[in-house]
Amino acid sequence: MALVTTGLTVGLVVIGRLLQATPVEGPGGSLGFAVFGGTILFLVVVLAVVVLRVRHFRVQGGVMTLVMPRHSVTGRRFRHVPLQDVATAEPITERDYDPGIWVTLRDGSRFPIFERELPREGGKFLDELAAAVNRHGTAASATKRPGAGP
Repeated sequence: MALVTTGLTVGLVVIGRLLQATPVEGPGGSLGFAVFGGTILFLVVVLAVVVLRVRHFRVQGGVMTLVMPRHSVTGRRFRHVPLQDVATAEPITERDYDPGIWVTLRDGSRFPIFERELPREGGKFLDELAAAVNRHGTAASATKRPGAGP
């Protein structure tokens, strides 16, 4: 909401200054103000696009929704992963990575899910997902929503 308010405010100020055609004091005058305001408005719009692309991680109806789109081995982009497509889920052991799990799909696509992407108690969900995949060969039994109680 603050992002929208800031963008609208900056946009209205820039448009108002341009329509008034009154000189702005200082280096660059009105043109400098318009360039500066336009740059700020552009940055706010870019930030809004990035924020709108990011979604919250969730599992509903046997489908895992990822925070950001991922690429499959075929080059296809995906954000929704049916749990039955999960082949393996292993804890991340590399030192340079945040805590989480590596998820490998049946088509060979591999991507990380980090604990920081999940709601509170998300680490517990990742452990349960990895255990279910290792136990049953599929994640279909781990359809509980992350952060939900037992």
